[in-house]
Amino acid sequence: MNFGVRITVHTTKSRSHKAISNSEFVIDGTIAAFHHDQLSDELVAALLPKLPAVTEREFRHALSCCAGPVFPTPAVQIFKNGSVQINPADDRCWLGEYTVRQDSTSRWPELTGELSTICPIRSRSRGSC
Repeated sequence: MNFGVRITVHTTKSRSHKAISNSEFVIDGTIAAFHHDQLSDELVAALLPKLPAVTEREFRHALSCCAGPVFPTPAVQIFKNGSVQINPADDRCWLGEYTVRQDSTSRWPELTGELSTICPIRSRSRGSC
């Protein structure tokens, strides 16, 4: 399945956000959120140290609020040495829009957006991708 993504980053007034240097991380992380990664102690141990401003409670809450995966595969791979690789299958993302607004209503930057399926145009068959 090929898809498109539209993301708006709502930054706080006290922080700047450089789209050029941050967009790949934000897009990969956003797409990864739609994969089937189970909350586990191993995942918390691997990722929480990389997020020093986030408490373990906040982190576990964020990862436990899954509405259901769009992609059946996990996006996060944890290696025996503790390193982490995120592979969100972003090569299937054919379209994108990335906007930054300085209007976050919390102490953290916020994200809004859409994920949509892209279907090829076929002249003879209609109805499915």
